[in-house]
Amino acid sequence: MRHGEGDDAGALADLAVARQYTPEGSLDALAITSLYVELGQVQDALSTYNAVIANHKDDARLGQLLNGRCWSRALANVELDLALADCNRALKLNPKNGAILDSRALVEFRLKNFTDARADYDAFLAHSDNQPWSHYMRGWTRIKLGEIGPGSAERDAAVASDPAIIVRVRHYLPEYLGKTPG
Repeated sequence: MRHGEGDDAGALADLAVARQYTPEGSLDALAITSLYVELGQVQDALSTYNAVIANHKDDARLGQLLNGRCWSRALANVELDLALADCNRALKLNPKNGAILDSRALVEFRLKNFTDARADYDAFLAHSDNQPWSHYMRGWTRIKLGEIGPGSAERDAAVASDPAIIVRVRHYLPEYLGKTPG
C-alpha cells in the first residue's frame, strides 16, 4: 500500500519487517520478491528467490520459481546469463507455460539477441495476444531488427491500449521511451 501511495521508504521498512517474520526459503517469502524488484532492491529479491529455490529443488512449482527469478533478473538487467539459464530450465520443466517465453524474450532483448527475442515474443503472443507490455517490447524488437514502421505501430498501439506501460518502461527500460529507434 505504501508503495502505491509513493512512500517507497515506508514500503522498504515494511518489507524489512515482513522478511524478519517470514521463514527463509519458504514459499511465503515469494510475496515480497516482486515488490523488492519494483523498489530497486533486486539483490534482496534474488537472495529470496535463491533461498526458496534451494529449499524447493524438487517442488512441482520449481519451473514457476525459476521463471520468477529469470523475470526479476531481466527487469533489473542483471545476471542475464543466469536469467537465460533459469528460463531455459523452467521451459524444460514447464514447456507449455507461455509466461516463461515472455520472460526469456526480455532476457534475449536485453542481451541484444533480437531474432531470438522476436521468436519468443511471437510464440508467447500467439497464445496470449492481450498483453500490451509484450506487444510494446515486441515492437521495439521489430524496430531493432529493422522493421521500423511495423515495430513503431505495434509499440504505439500497445501504449494506446494501456497507457500505464509508460510507467513500467520509465522504471525498467527508460532508454526505450522515445518515439524514434534507439
